[in-house]
Amino acid sequence: MKRRTLLLAGAALVAGAATSKAADDTSGDKQVVVIDNHAYLPPDLEVKVGTVVQWVNQDGDEHDVTENKKAFRSPILDKGEEWKRLFDQPGTVEYYCSLHPHMIGKIRVV
Repeated sequence: MKRRTLLLAGAALVAGAATSKAADDTSGDKQVVVIDNHAYLPPDLEVKVGTVVQWVNQDGDEHDVTENKKAFRSPILDKGEEWKRLFDQPGTVEYYCSLHPHMIGKIRVV
C-alpha cells in the first residue's frame, strides 16, 4: 500500500496534478488553508492524524506549497486552484512558497 501511495504521489507531481499522498475528501477530517495577500491563512494549523489539508489560492499571484526539507511540493497554483495533502503521521511540518520564500506556514499533526 505504501508503494502504491508513493507511486501515486510521484505521478501526481510529475503530471502536475493538484493532489498528493492519495488525498481525497473521504480520508477523514478536512482543513482549508487560504492563500491570499502573499500569506497562508491560517499560518499555523493543528490537525489530527488522517486529516486532509487543502490549500486554495485566492491571491492574484501564483504560489505553491513546499515542505522545508522538500518532502513534498505542490504544483504552481494559479488563482482559484487548489491542492490537497493527507497528513497521516504525527509531527510538525513546516512549509513555504518557493516563489515567495517569505510566505511560511506550519502544520502540527497530533
